[in-house]
Amino acid sequence: MNAGEEKLKEFRPREWPTLPLPRTRMEWDGLAGRLGGADKLAEFLRRREELIDLEVSDPLRHGYEMESWRRVRELLKTKDEVLALGGNGSGKSWFAARLGVRALVEHENWNVAFFHTTNESSINQQQEIVWRTLPPEWRSLGKVSSLVNVSYTRQNGFSNGRFTLPNGSRGLFFNVSQDVRVVAGYKFELVLVDEWMPDEFFDEIEMRLPERHGKIVITYTPVEGYTPVVKRFLEGATVVETQPARFMPQNARAVAGCPRGHMPYVLECFRKDRAVVCFASEGNPYNSVEELTKRCAGQTSAWVKLRMYGWPERARGVAFPKFGKANIVRDDQAPGELTRYCVADPGGSKNWFIVWLGVDRSGEVWAYREWPDERMGEWALPSERPDGKPGPAQRAEAGRGIRAYRELILELERGEDIYERLMDPRAGAAYQAAAEEGTSIIGLMAEGHPGAKAVADRTMIWQAAPASRVEEGVDLLQAWFDYDSEAPLSGLNHPRFRVTESCRNLIYALSTWTGADGEKGATKDPIDCLRYAVKRGLIWDDPGAARSWGGGSY
Repeated sequence: MNAGEEKLKEFRPREWPTLPLPRTRMEWDGLAGRLGGADKLAEFLRRREELIDLEVSDPLRHGYEMESWRRVRELLKTKDEVLALGGNGSGKSWFAARLGVRALVEHENWNVAFFHTTNESSINQQQEIVWRTLPPEWRSLGKVSSLVNVSYTRQNGFSNGRFTLPNGSRGLFFNVSQDVRVVAGYKFELVLVDEWMPDEFFDEIEMRLPERHGKIVITYTPVEGYTPVVKRFLEGATVVETQPARFMPQNARAVAGCPRGHMPYVLECFRKDRAVVCFASEGNPYNSVEELTKRCAGQTSAWVKLRMYGWPERARGVAFPKFGKANIVRDDQAPGELTRYCVADPGGSKNWFIVWLGVDRSGEVWAYREWPDERMGEWALPSERPDGKPGPAQRAEAGRGIRAYRELILELERGEDIYERLMDPRAGAAYQAAAEEGTSIIGLMAEGHPGAKAVADRTMIWQAAPASRVEEGVDLLQAWFDYDSEAPLSGLNHPRFRVTESCRNLIYALSTWTGADGEKGATKDPIDCLRYAVKRGLIWDDPGAARSWGGGSY
């Protein structure tokens, strides 16, 4: 028996996934040789057993850190809200406990809230993990004083659903089965939500964060599907990092924005203070790959995406699946030389939605301005409806008359040469009896005075956009977004349509609109503006050629 085998027999080392042992006699001999002999091998095995004991007894200081955990902590340096979508057994609950306890231990007088589904699930699942994550010397403090109390039993969890550490920091346990008013009056530095959370709880928690510059992290396997809270993060999000997915077909694209055989890893959200990280079940070294393989056998692709990678399928796909990062550019990347168009969808009692488009010499289309813009808030927000709900921008400062809209548009254009103005053919041509009997919006916009000193009193010529069915416009728009997404972007391979990043509401609509809500869809107005434009057929007008009388003001 060689030295390696003798020491193996002597120590009977435990199998441990994060500290793997040699498997063959040759590997054992090689390890003994690299370490310097049998005695060094014995020291190595002894130290390995100590490390395993430390990982079990003091996971906060000595536990294994998965790469996805480090990625979330890195993002929290610049983001306020992170959604960690995890497959079953991906380590998300342990991560949340580690993140929360570390914050409590390292900071004085912090409030960290731990949310779970019910009081029973909080006690049986979340609170036990949090207790095991506390430093060993603080787990059984009991009630030391009126300020320090760490009292825990496995049956009842922490006394009164809370604990206070010697540094004054408090861990507070809540569950979403409680009345939402249970968090009234609290201020939090960190909120950790393990599993599902209803919309109203999320809204209330967000109100408890700004005063202390708090953060919120949600760890969740979205078995309830594309819930409103999940939609807040995923609607309009862009995949910026992917991960190999051994349980997905390697020759197919599983999710838009990912290479074949990959699943999303990090997503950049529409709201810049949010991010999404996906925890894969196979990324947890404590999981058996063989067992995971058995669980996936015979399952649908949607099941594997959800249970192994935490990825929920939308009930209905977006209308423009190829719209994404390749279409979005910085504001300073839009060409200066463009044939410019202004397209409007009047909104009655709500604000008009207006988009400025330009066509360059090569025939590419650029959306370079919108109104209302992000300074007035979101045009639409995620909700339980497929196309969301109206956002604050639809009503902010609403109630403008024709004269006010002329003034607003001309001030935003700052003297730009507008080749043509297009308007919704129905709303634009509809009679406006309240303004002047028998006159349409298009007619009223043209009733200014050429050469008027006041901007708002000048003539503005609009055309009724060609009428078309929604489906026809959508089909035509697909050509603007089409390119070979599996090949590198180049001068010959890129979408025809680009939008500047300041057009946040248009980007959101293009990223999320499904059409399922019909005429009532909250994101439909920006899409309608593009439908009018593509149906009209935008062109580059060579400055050296005869110019159109178009849509200028005089």
